[in-house]
Amino acid sequence: MSDAVDPECERLRQYLLAGCSSDPYLLALWFVDPLHRVPGNPEAEESQLPFEHLDVCQQCERWFYDTVPSEALKRQARMLQYCCSSMFASVEEWERRQVNRFAYSIYPTGDVCWSIDGRPTFASYCPWCSARLPDKPFISSPDWPNGKG
Repeated sequence: MSDAVDPECERLRQYLLAGCSSDPYLLALWFVDPLHRVPGNPEAEESQLPFEHLDVCQQCERWFYDTVPSEALKRQARMLQYCCSSMFASVEEWERRQVNRFAYSIYPTGDVCWSIDGRPTFASYCPWCSARLPDKPFISSPDWPNGKG
């Protein structure tokens, strides 16, 4: 099998790379949420074509998974479960990003409690995007950062 890349494949790959400034994490976000608006790229159906192409072209699919680390895809898919990327960072990446830590818990009275840096605040809204905070963890699973999924 030849390693030559079809000109249309190369054009679509370059479109993807240019659309995310060659950042594999942005490319992963665009992949897990194709409707995510990438600045500088058209909002029209044209931005969907490369992803549709990945579904039918094994060579481009291989290129994509060689270009985008699996941890980037997992991270971006998890981030989409949150109200915004800042809340995601404050729950899942607070230590690495050196931001305030948000955590979900059940207060001794049985009330839902979002705490900030370990202090119960009973926050009801996200301080970054103003979305109403859920009455449960953003992601319900045993491996949720608070271990209370």
